[in-house]
Amino acid sequence: MKKSSFHFRTVSTCFLLSHIAGQTRLDYNLQGMMILGSWAIGNMVRGGIGASRTTGETRAFHQMNLYRKSVKSLSCRLSLLACDQRVAWK
Repeated sequence: MKKSSFHFRTVSTCFLLSHIAGQTRLDYNLQGMMILGSWAIGNMVRGGIGASRTTGETRAFHQMNLYRKSVKSLSCRLSLLACDQRVAWK
């Protein structure tokens, strides 16, 4: 009887610790995506301003940077959406 009680407490403690570690990882991912998304939006604004004020190859560079950051921003939004859905399921 004592052996099974010890086993149950050990398993429940491990489950609780894994849940806490999982929530911490989820929080880190959420913060990272928010930072990456903010960085992408800032670069999109900067690229848009740069593209509107320049011509030639420099303008093409700023446009390419704007397109690349819009894809990165979309990736962040999708990750945040998936993260929100995982939190809602718990």
